[in-house]
Amino acid sequence: MDTKITSKKAKSGRKLSFNSPGIAIFSVASVLFSAHAGGGFATGNQENTYFVSLGWSEIVSLILAMLLLTLTMRQAMIMYNKYDLKSHKELFQQLYHPFDKLEILFEIFFYIMVLMAVAAAISGAASAINQYFGWNYYLNIIIIGCLVLGLTVFGADVVRIASTYMGIAIMISVLIIFSVGISQLPLSKERGL
Repeated sequence: MDTKITSKKAKSGRKLSFNSPGIAIFSVASVLFSAHAGGGFATGNQENTYFVSLGWSEIVSLILAMLLLTLTMRQAMIMYNKYDLKSHKELFQQLYHPFDKLEILFEIFFYIMVLMAVAAAISGAASAINQYFGWNYYLNIIIIGCLVLGLTVFGADVVRIASTYMGIAIMISVLIIFSVGISQLPLSKERGL
């Protein structure tokens, strides 16, 4: 089975192709992971909150939350195809039918959510750089803001590729940090003595 992903806006005429469905799934999973766990994992906030202070029940709730998100996105894709929808606006009009004007609430919420997510990501990255390198926080905000703007100006393909590489880098870094941390545990703590 040959899965091909093609960019309509590729100026070079080059096609991105994945010869294996597994690679395509990994790419999508990396983008999803880096979009939801990027800034929190980079600053250590998510690890501390979910894996240290709240225990195993929170790991299960994280898995359930991501499963719920994935199933919701799947249902939205099914509706897009079934009703030949072209935008989020049409999707939410379909969902809220016969109260089509309620879709405006989603539009307002969506823009607030996007602004908050981008602001939190930029702030988290600026704080991490400030903490690790001692650079000025406001200068870091300008640098990260310009980087985010630069990535988004060149379209979804550049964001997707950058997200995949950042997600892989974050996963490798987290595995290294956790491996070193676990290997440094005293033997008595590992055995619960």
